[in-house]
Amino acid sequence: MTAVRERCGLTQRYFYEHFRSRDDLLGALFDTTFGAMFDQVQTRVADAAPDLVEIARAAVSAAVDFFSADRGKARLWIEAIGDPAIAAQKAKSVRALTELAVTQAEAIRGPFSPAQRTRVVLAALIVIGGQTETTTELLAGHVDLLRDEYIDQLAHLFALAVEDALVRGRED
Repeated sequence: MTAVRERCGLTQRYFYEHFRSRDDLLGALFDTTFGAMFDQVQTRVADAAPDLVEIARAAVSAAVDFFSADRGKARLWIEAIGDPAIAAQKAKSVRALTELAVTQAEAIRGPFSPAQRTRVVLAALIVIGGQTETTTELLAGHVDLLRDEYIDQLAHLFALAVEDALVRGRED
């Protein structure tokens, strides 16, 4: 904590008035990072054509670009699951991204029945949760796709998952 405080040029008193512990600091850092990323995703989604693939492409590209621009923010997002101090905040953030995705999907393909909505939420959670892992691999150079190919693959995967959920939801 001392090294962080000194690097930021803050007095001990000021720092500890705002962050009583490492967990408070990490929580604030995660909230700020997620808020900036979520704003970028929302902006790009709002500018996208009303099509499942295009909206997904806009959201994925916003996240990839955000984390590519600052690997420190990517590391915070990726490692959040292993840190109890911020794991709950990451889960909440994934739910917020999922709700945005489901809302957009319903605006294009809705209205959804309760069974369809449940299945679309599950599909979105799977794709969004998986994006965290696959983006980590992409940024580390372990995915043999170009940025645009990766984004296109995830966008189509999301659209297919939503369409499948809608078909299966009608069967319930």
